[in-house]
Amino acid sequence: MARRPHGSRPRARRRPHTFRARMVRIMAVSLATALVPLGFLVAADVGAYRAADSTARTVTAVRDIQALIHELQKERGLTVGLLGGDSRFRTQLAGQRALTDAAEATLNGQIDHGLLGAVEVRSAMTKLALLDATRTSADRGDIERAGALGFYTDAIAALNTLDFGADSTTDPVLRRGLLALESLGDAKEFTGRERALLSGVFAARQIHQADYLLLVNTLAGKKAALDRFARTATPAEQAALAAAEDSAAARQARADQAVAVDSGGRTLTGQVDPVSWFGTMTTYINGLRQVQLGIGSDIDARAAALRAAAREHLIVMGLLALAAAGFELCLAIGALRSVVGPLALLSLDAQELAARRLPEAVERLRTADRDGSDSGIAASVVPVTVPARSGAEIVALADALRLVQGSALALAVGQAALRRNTADSILNLARRHQNLVRRQIAVVTALEEGEADEDSLARLFEVDHLATRMRRNAESLLVLVGEAAPRRWAEPLSVLDLMRAAMSEVEDYPRVVMRRVDEARVSGAVVPEVAHLLAELLENGLQFSPPGREVEISGQHSADGYLIAVADHGIGMTPEALAAANAKLRGREQFDVAPTRFLGHYVVGRLAERLGARVGLAASPAGGIIARIELPASVVVDTAAADPLRGEPVVPAPEHAPEDARVPADQAPHSRRGMAARSASSVVHTSSGLPTRMPHAGDRPDRLEQDWPPEQAAVLLAAFSSFSSGHHRGTLATSKSPHSAVKEEP
Repeated sequence: MARRPHGSRPRARRRPHTFRARMVRIMAVSLATALVPLGFLVAADVGAYRAADSTARTVTAVRDIQALIHELQKERGLTVGLLGGDSRFRTQLAGQRALTDAAEATLNGQIDHGLLGAVEVRSAMTKLALLDATRTSADRGDIERAGALGFYTDAIAALNTLDFGADSTTDPVLRRGLLALESLGDAKEFTGRERALLSGVFAARQIHQADYLLLVNTLAGKKAALDRFARTATPAEQAALAAAEDSAAARQARADQAVAVDSGGRTLTGQVDPVSWFGTMTTYINGLRQVQLGIGSDIDARAAALRAAAREHLIVMGLLALAAAGFELCLAIGALRSVVGPLALLSLDAQELAARRLPEAVERLRTADRDGSDSGIAASVVPVTVPARSGAEIVALADALRLVQGSALALAVGQAALRRNTADSILNLARRHQNLVRRQIAVVTALEEGEADEDSLARLFEVDHLATRMRRNAESLLVLVGEAAPRRWAEPLSVLDLMRAAMSEVEDYPRVVMRRVDEARVSGAVVPEVAHLLAELLENGLQFSPPGREVEISGQHSADGYLIAVADHGIGMTPEALAAANAKLRGREQFDVAPTRFLGHYVVGRLAERLGARVGLAASPAGGIIARIELPASVVVDTAAADPLRGEPVVPAPEHAPEDARVPADQAPHSRRGMAARSASSVVHTSSGLPTRMPHAGDRPDRLEQDWPPEQAAVLLAAFSSFSSGHHRGTLATSKSPHSAVKEEP
């Protein structure tokens, strides 16, 4: 016995998994159960029809064979009479032979057209192969009467003894009629033998002992056949035979027959004219033939009736089977339409609800205003509908789906409320944090203005830079909850200044290297968002790069706007992590429903969505990751501004300074002007093009008022206060290293 390989599983039988397939299987089984009995009945009717048709064909075959036998019997009598010595039979014999040939040709034609028992009939007709030779011998007188009588008798017996299955006929009327016809045929044959025998005897005017014995046997056979006929024939058929037996020809034939019988086989007691005898017997035999034809007609009519009845019954049973199959099919189709059809429609509706309507409702609930305007969203969702012609089970299933839909919507409403409350809490904390940071920056700025010691001022710069980073984190929270940045800017700002502003908000900014930056200016309305976005990407690149490696930033014009690239030289990211990060950057995920390990990605995604920009991460050929920010042309104002890195200072003039950089007038108005004055009075610049802050520049307020109006002083304070700590670090790094802290390509 072959063993199955280790670990392989046996093949499971294939079963229908859909309800439709199961219904089809059930209907097929029930239809087969109903049709099998009907099939047996139809098969029985088919058998009955075939039997009736076979019987009808049997009657046709018997009738055609009896016609040939009748003509052979007549020719036999004439031939034996001629051989007995009476030449008058020759005249009748020529016409009779033609009739015999015509009957034989008719039977051969029936055989060729599928006569029942054609093989047996053709075999029996081989006895007639020597018919022409016998006729020639009879004409020449070369054959004895006994020989001619034996030839015809044998040929007739071969045809008369053919079995066409009369005993196997199921219909009793047909069986009795066929038996009566067979008995009458035997009686008629014995009568024909008697006519032929005595025709020769009367023509020869003598009877031999052999002729006498043959006559006695013939008469005995005729009587036995008539007795069988009496047992099987109907009263009408018996009456018809009695009428034939009581005819004048029959009585005359019996009188002539007595002449031969009374001779005792020695000498005829009288003389009988052979031609008259033949005519009398022929008339009598024709009477028997008429009775035979009547019985054959009755049998034929019965067979036709049986065949018609069988055909009608077969048609009725066939129609009944078709009706049963059609009814079963209608039931199956009705069941499929009432169950499978509505179930399929309900399934499609449920899929539509799960795939589109519920997600859209949940998305609307997620993005709804925080004032509770989501109350009508749940009610606007179209519930699943019950299809027409649905059963009670389908209605119950639809009700269950409605309950599931209601539960899902209730859960979505609850989650929306929870997210709304969470967003409100985050917004409240972010604003509190921002207010505290603003106050902290104001205090630090005031301390910086009054501090003369360089070490203390450097520490204050560090605190100022930390506060700036804290402010960015608070703004990130506002961005996540959908609030606009509190800082505002009116005038366009150069991309270089924008990059420097972003660098001022990251911790390890000395590692940031500026490469090629094409001249461009960004609309003032989006300056805070772009600076925040760049700061997040720079912070990300610095965190995931080795401490000694630089992060490069560059900018250039593109066909659709302006392209800024931030490249680090870290360990890179796996394709899966890169795809997940890009999904966050494109806004395909929400921070409140997804893991929040990298909040900066969500912040960048929100900012990019506001700006209409495209942000994406890609692996760098040199190692690390490249972040590309494609600013749309709508936010790039012009390229006419000069480049501060190339010795042409650009001073933006917004209407209002950033909100977090402004200090109320009652707190430090003069100190601010002093700060601005000190910044403006310095003519020394760093290698990056930024003005070097001089601690004691504030001792000349007259020059501040002369050279720097209050509005420009406020602008300078807003632009460089967040970068003050970077100035100090850059100065220290420059004094200790031959290279600048912020590198740039010429």
